[in-house]
Amino acid sequence: MNNMKRIPLLIFFLAMVVCGIGVHIAIQKGWYPVAIVNGKLVGASRFEQTSTSIFHYYTQAGQFFGASEEDVNKVNRHEVRRVTLDKLVENELLLNKFQEIKKADFDERVMDRIATLEQENPDLENAVQELYGVPLNQFKTFVLIPQAREEIVAGEAFETQDAYLAWLAETRKNAKIYILDPVLTWNGEQIVFRK
Repeated sequence: MNNMKRIPLLIFFLAMVVCGIGVHIAIQKGWYPVAIVNGKLVGASRFEQTSTSIFHYYTQAGQFFGASEEDVNKVNRHEVRRVTLDKLVENELLLNKFQEIKKADFDERVMDRIATLEQENPDLENAVQELYGVPLNQFKTFVLIPQAREEIVAGEAFETQDAYLAWLAETRKNAKIYILDPVLTWNGEQIVFRK
C-alpha cells in the first residue's frame, strides 16, 4: 500500500524532469519569443540570426572599405541588436497591413521582385554569403521578402511616401508591443535600451 502512494509522486517528479529538459532544449534552440507584436511572436532564433548577420555585414563592409580594425570594432553589437529588433517589429506591423490589403497576386509579386533581383545579380548568393554570412534562402526569409512586402504596401496602400511614413508612425504608437529582451524595451514608438 505504501508503494501505491509513491507512484503519483514519482510520476510528478518524472513529468517535472521531462518539462525541464524540454524547456532547456527550447532555450538552446531559440524557440522562445523575444517580442510580442499585436499578439504575434518574434522568435529569439530569428532575432539572433538576423542581428548576427547584420553585425557580420558591418564588419565585412568596414574591412572592404578599408576601415581600421579599431573603427570596425566600434560597431556596437547592442546597437545592432536594437536596430534589428526594431526592424523585426516593423516587419510584423507591415505584415499585418500586407495581409489586410492583400490582393490575389501579392505573394506572386513579392517572389517576382526577388526573382528579378536574382536574375539581375547572378553573384547574389555569393555576395550574401560573403557580406552577411548566411545562405541566400535565409537572407530571403529575413530580409528580401519583408523588404519586398514593405515596398508593395508603401506603393499600393498609400499615395505618397509621406502618407506611408505617417501611417507607420501612427501604427507603431497604437501597437501592443511587449519586448522580452532584458536589455531592450518599447517606448511607445521604437525599441530603446532599458534604463
